[in-house]
Amino acid sequence: MTQPIISVIIPTYNRYHLIGETLESLIAQSFLPWECIVVDDGSKDYTNELLWFYTQKDSRIKYFQRPENMPKGANSCRNYGLRQSKGKYINWLDSDDLIYSDKLEKQLSNIEEYGAEIAICKYGYLKLNNKIRFIEKKRVYNNFDTGVDLLKTFGKYQEYLPVHTYLIARGVFNSAGIWNEMISINQDGEFLSRILSKCERVIFVDTYVIYRKSQIDNVSLVSDEKKGEGLIQSWKLIEENLRFHTECKEYVLSGKKTVYNRLKNKYDSLILNDLLFFKPTMSKVNYMLLVTKLKYKKFEKYFN
Repeated sequence: MTQPIISVIIPTYNRYHLIGETLESLIAQSFLPWECIVVDDGSKDYTNELLWFYTQKDSRIKYFQRPENMPKGANSCRNYGLRQSKGKYINWLDSDDLIYSDKLEKQLSNIEEYGAEIAICKYGYLKLNNKIRFIEKKRVYNNFDTGVDLLKTFGKYQEYLPVHTYLIARGVFNSAGIWNEMISINQDGEFLSRILSKCERVIFVDTYVIYRKSQIDNVSLVSDEKKGEGLIQSWKLIEENLRFHTECKEYVLSGKKTVYNRLKNKYDSLILNDLLFFKPTMSKVNYMLLVTKLKYKKFEKYFN
């Protein structure tokens, strides 16, 4: 087998009914020197049998089980996959994503032509009726001198790019680090805040990644208090990751506002517990009302 130039890393768990389409979209790539590392997080369905079939069909596909001494979760699988990979460039996929047949070829060509460390592209999603909605117009569909400039654009226009749209030079991980295995929500956001803060030129390429839109929308992902705490923690980490990049303040503030709006009606106790963190997102009146509420709660416990 030719030494792979691009490693595509896919964590999976109980997705045998979907991952076949993902792998077929990879096999159809016009660019050939790739490898695919699939890391199974302990599937209980027929993933093992299906992946045996694909490893026989195409030797570029490699299948691993997450080692038992590693924490359960997609981030652990991604990190293990990275250690097993050999490519100069990394593309992260989920096990229900689809990529256009020219994605790897176009992104690699542009990275090498323009001396960039990251290539990004357009995205779309499969709706519940299996029709694809393409997201055609975004301010972030552009070239950027640095990853920080891309983060600034995220904050200014409240936009984002799924991690699957990126092709990333392996060397970036040496300075930015790997996936944080201690968080379970907004993993992509925390990871990309480190990656983009450490990289130079980002090049835009006109091709697509398609992901499946869940029946659960983003707001209801915060389905319990523990997930709410995890979301807050992820943005505390992002704020820390970007502490030396004052130009990213708008991006961090935008993220805090999103978290605040998701939590304020159902989990206001979490906001009370982190008032200083959320203070920049509130008017003075709302902040003082919450301070008063917090003082009342502290006073109230002495009489119950």
